[in-house]
Amino acid sequence: MNPVYSLETKINNKLKELKALITLKEINMEPWEIRHAKYIDFGNYDYLDDWQTLNIGDFWATSGETAFIKKTVNINNHKGEYIALFLDTDGEGLLYLNGKPFHGVDNFRGYICLTPSAKETETFNLLIEHKAGGYEDFEDKPIKHIFKEAKLLSLDKELESIYYDYLVPFDVACHTKDEITSKLVKNLVYDSLLSVNFNKNRDTVKKALIEEIQNFKDKLSTLPKAPGAVHFIGNSHIDLVFMWPERETHRKVGRTFNSLCRLMEEFPHYYFMCSQVPIYEYLKELYPDTYSQIKELIKEGRFEPIGGTYVQHSTNLLSGESLVRQCLYGKRFFRKEFNYDVKIGWLPDTFGFVHSLPQIYKQAGIDTLITQKLRYNDINSHYEENLPPELLFNWKGCDGSTLLVYHTGSYKHLTTNNMEFMLYNIGYYYNKIKHLPMPDYLAPYGFGDGGGGVNRRELEYIKRLDTAPGFPKVKYGTVKDFTENLPTENLNTIDDELYLEAHRGTYTSQGEIKKLNRLCEIGLRNCEILGVITQNYDKTKLATLWKKTLFNHFHDILPGSSIHEGVIDAKKSYTEILSESNRIIHHNLKVLAKRTNTEGDGVSIFVFNPLSYRREALVSVPITENQIIKDKDGNIVPSQISGNNIIFNANIDAFSGKVYFANIGINKNTSLITFKNNIIDTPLLKITLKDGYISQIYDKDADRELLECDSNVLQVFEDKGGFFDAWDIDPLFEKNKEEFILCSEPTLMEIGPVRCVIRSEYKYNKSSITQDMIVYPNSKRIDFKTQANWHESHTMLKASFKVNTRSTEATYEIPYGSIKRPTTRNNNIERAKFEVCGQRWADLSEPNYGISILNNCKYGYDIKENEMRITLLRSPKHPDATCDMGDHEFTYSLFPHTTCLLKETVKEAHSLNNPLLSTITDNHKGEELTSFVNVLTDNVIIDCIKFAEDTDDIVLRLYEPYGQRGKVTLSFNKNIRNIKEINILEEEIGKVQINNNIMEFDIKPFEIKSFLIKC
Repeated sequence: MNPVYSLETKINNKLKELKALITLKEINMEPWEIRHAKYIDFGNYDYLDDWQTLNIGDFWATSGETAFIKKTVNINNHKGEYIALFLDTDGEGLLYLNGKPFHGVDNFRGYICLTPSAKETETFNLLIEHKAGGYEDFEDKPIKHIFKEAKLLSLDKELESIYYDYLVPFDVACHTKDEITSKLVKNLVYDSLLSVNFNKNRDTVKKALIEEIQNFKDKLSTLPKAPGAVHFIGNSHIDLVFMWPERETHRKVGRTFNSLCRLMEEFPHYYFMCSQVPIYEYLKELYPDTYSQIKELIKEGRFEPIGGTYVQHSTNLLSGESLVRQCLYGKRFFRKEFNYDVKIGWLPDTFGFVHSLPQIYKQAGIDTLITQKLRYNDINSHYEENLPPELLFNWKGCDGSTLLVYHTGSYKHLTTNNMEFMLYNIGYYYNKIKHLPMPDYLAPYGFGDGGGGVNRRELEYIKRLDTAPGFPKVKYGTVKDFTENLPTENLNTIDDELYLEAHRGTYTSQGEIKKLNRLCEIGLRNCEILGVITQNYDKTKLATLWKKTLFNHFHDILPGSSIHEGVIDAKKSYTEILSESNRIIHHNLKVLAKRTNTEGDGVSIFVFNPLSYRREALVSVPITENQIIKDKDGNIVPSQISGNNIIFNANIDAFSGKVYFANIGINKNTSLITFKNNIIDTPLLKITLKDGYISQIYDKDADRELLECDSNVLQVFEDKGGFFDAWDIDPLFEKNKEEFILCSEPTLMEIGPVRCVIRSEYKYNKSSITQDMIVYPNSKRIDFKTQANWHESHTMLKASFKVNTRSTEATYEIPYGSIKRPTTRNNNIERAKFEVCGQRWADLSEPNYGISILNNCKYGYDIKENEMRITLLRSPKHPDATCDMGDHEFTYSLFPHTTCLLKETVKEAHSLNNPLLSTITDNHKGEELTSFVNVLTDNVIIDCIKFAEDTDDIVLRLYEPYGQRGKVTLSFNKNIRNIKEINILEEEIGKVQINNNIMEFDIKPFEIKSFLIKC
């Protein structure tokens, strides 16, 4: 049929006639006034000109620019009428009405109600703080925006309601898969509209429509609805940093939540939910009146705090303690501000979910996790093919904790000009996953990513969907209402990570941010431990530093998927955190050193071990002349000069300190390492270099060759992630492989009693690498301290090791645990994991021997068969064209091991990342420093010692990292008055027995345990 004569066309023409009747009058609003400004930060502008005239059709700004647009409107003779403002500007702004923030402005808002019932004479002072460009547009672009339309409308709300009464069932009928119902609805709509003569005068047409609409509704109610129900909840996904910096988010929050408050005044069926503490903090500080309205809506139950974490965080890239603090500070905020205990996790846009998350969330009182991100899978489309993970399932963590997971459709359902997108998402439930034992479907709706939230049109639609044939029953309410009615029996269980088959590049993009985050996580940990020991602990300061760090865990900051300004802001923030934490650490080291007995011959060097096990590791301190190092008993300690420093081996107990002394003299200790003819010979290893590669590593103790062929190969690949450039790695990246080339023969930089350093320089295209290979006489760890000058485009750098080890599984560290992943590619599930995330180590082991790759700031790995690779750098161009260009410094290590396989690796990785701390002090009397706590069974890692949030008691948190069940024994060097077992929110969950300051308890594989200690 010719579309001109189709039934749909005829109905649309009738609806246009009806829509034209809604506007009673249009009030002229020309001219306006405009003033341009450069937006610095909230409330701070650099004004670029004075007020000028602005008329309809004028160019007013290019994308990203800010302007203030104002007008005072006086209206008369409109008493009782509904007066609305309509704007079309291609901009995003906030309307201030009579001096107060009132409503967001954009091309998706429709009209803005200024008053539902005008007075006889009324004045509206309108001022719009306006940014040119849309929700996901911040930086200046050469796109010019026109002030297209601006008018006041007097509206007939009764006719508008009738218009939607026809439009919504018709729109549903155009998209439902029930062809019979669709045809019946379309015929009903057409027949009903055809019965009204639109050529009559307006009052006559209105009277006829009022009489006809009830007849239409009665007939409509006889037609069948789809099965089940759709539970609607408004939301607005606001990325704290993404295609805009944080300072723009401040304004986005104002626009979004002032619109919300106005619409909630008009639509009683409107419920809304919001996660992320910073959003609430912006409202509280920058929009206090709006915040007060939000608090009232929370009390009414129409506005739901959700998430329970500080931000919508990454999970792959955070330390275990960072995940704990996300929950701790998030839950505390919601309880304090709103007396609301959030039990629903909300991570709709996070790039994969680590296997340890269920335990952490459960310990925080979060029972359910909601996401939609697994729909992004690029190889195995589980959501479409009835394969796990489904819409609803139980997710079992690595310790056995179980979390209920609901996988909704998109978090922005109704963001198009028709129903197609929403029905497309809901169709998954009704047409693909009918076998699930659940009658309801959760449908978050509202404009997202750049904020905006729910608009008027969406609310009008949802109000009528309940009566639309072919559509399920409609429910309103909170997400909590929805989850409380979810079935919990006969659900499938997933006992694995929830791996996202997309966005694998975020393990590596913006390497400097990831490095700074790692340093800040370690620094804050050490601040707390030293603060407890010294009793010099500023809770407010440390909480502030933690919250700044937690903010940067947002899923587009730490993963490296924001614009350049967002990257600059994150680096600045991390640098400030690191500087302050280092200051606190240095101060408390000085305090400890002052309390410790440092009497002896020579310059006193106080060394502290911040880890929970005894270790021998290198210490480096500056010197001005040749010196030797002695211990407290006068024994000479192996040392050597390295540049302007002296380095030596220190052997320190857990959480304890020791004093060494530097004396003038020549170190006569000889090196146990030799380097000759490109062969490095240590007491433990024999390493052969060839053409810049390691061609052989022989383990003397194990009588074993470690390598199959040349290794530590610096491989480069073409890496074009497509539309999601910073996010994605091309699945076919291996088809185009090249290598860095050695520029000259390896050079011996230093050799002595404690280490040997061999330098190699490499070149590829516009980039260069200087790498120091460092080996030790008393350790099999081989460090590759790397300085890279990186200037490639769409290129990825990996270091490759082909090892003589066979296993179908490799093990990777995750937050507070580890996970095994296949090294085979037997099926699509395995092939999808061509790049995976790990933290400080990855390991490939046979039962009696293994090889680990360690690192101090990297997260991307791939281990296929016996090739182990760590991803070092990428160079995407969107959204930050400068991503990772320039200088980098990082260390990765090869660590062969023979006994206590993972135990050696875990400890070595901790040691690489958290060196011994040292400070030079004077000679003075004092006490011998002993550890506050000792792990006598050596089967757990103590990762946190801090003061409790609300008391002066001490919180001690530990975890089992090896996947082994067992008994733990802790001893304390203080008299302990009382110990309670607590959850990560520091709430008591059990009593603990302690005898003679010794505590014993059982621990499960990968279990996290926390204790509250009163001394």
